[in-house]
Amino acid sequence: MIDGLETLLAGEPHLGMDELRALVLEVLGGRRVEGRAGHAECLSRKRVYRVHFEIGAGTRSLIVKCLPLGRSERERLASQQWLPRLGLAEYAPPLLGVAVDRHGAIAWHVYEDLGPHALVGAMSDPQRVAAAIDAIARVHVRFSQHAILAECRLAGGGLGAHFFEASLRDAQRNVERMLRAPNVGERGRAVAAQLRTRLQRVVGEQPERSRLLLDRGGPETLLHGDLWTRNILTIPRPPGFHVRLIDWDHCGVGPVVYDLAAFLRRFPIQERRRLLEAYRGHVASMAWVWPTVAELNDMFDTAELARFANSITWRVVAIAQADPAPAPEWAIEDLEGIDGWFDNLCAVLPVDDARGADADRRAV
Repeated sequence: MIDGLETLLAGEPHLGMDELRALVLEVLGGRRVEGRAGHAECLSRKRVYRVHFEIGAGTRSLIVKCLPLGRSERERLASQQWLPRLGLAEYAPPLLGVAVDRHGAIAWHVYEDLGPHALVGAMSDPQRVAAAIDAIARVHVRFSQHAILAECRLAGGGLGAHFFEASLRDAQRNVERMLRAPNVGERGRAVAAQLRTRLQRVVGEQPERSRLLLDRGGPETLLHGDLWTRNILTIPRPPGFHVRLIDWDHCGVGPVVYDLAAFLRRFPIQERRRLLEAYRGHVASMAWVWPTVAELNDMFDTAELARFANSITWRVVAIAQADPAPAPEWAIEDLEGIDGWFDNLCAVLPVDDARGADADRRAV
């Protein structure tokens, strides 16, 4: 009996709480186990929580995560099937179970809590960063051109040129929809108009950007899809670190530049070429003639622009789903933030100013 389990996350705006509590009880050992539910910490906007328990004379904590069904299945397949089938289970998150709510709207994932070891808090540690690059490269190499990619693409989608083009089209349609929506107010219409202008510029660049990505983006592989340093755990395991890549709900198939763009942007610009060189040393077996610095920067920007467009769409979808109620404040705020992303987009890799980007024809 786990005292307090029946009120776990009480008051949180989620479906499937009964299903989640039943799964947590099963993970903790069932009804014969004696214990008490402790406090819960929200780790990510009412979506991911760390929950603590007193079990017997000890303590245990779990990570619980709420996902839409499609993203839930994508993460489950990556964690429990695709990575293990290619001998990469050690890099997968420790998924203990999945509970789908009775209405079939969302799913809860329960994970073993591996502790506060996200790379985002240790980016100045060269050993941790080196271990992360090695793990990322191993995943990319193992999946590169593998037959399993057809299965990964079916469930996870693509993150290459087609994703870029489709994301732009979807974002344009949804911004136009937002401009006509009755529930967004003047503030919402102003940011929608600004985003429409941003997207029109990118659409003009789309053919050239897509062509470069197809010609020079490198072999297809399984991509994490959200490879920020917060999603990379580097857990001390003498003599080094054990890496786990978490949050695979955005994974898909595409060129490695998509993952590299997200990863490298987290680091100071003066460190990025060195980190890319380290990655390149691990993927030498890939059949890829490396692009120039200028080409890489263009493709990294394209990957980010695809993310921007995709992010716009899902915020506008949330606004449309709220109608006739006023647009959620968080969605408008997010769209204003995305508008700022366009201004802050800059080259990932430094270029030698004496020669300029177009003259720098060396491989990285």
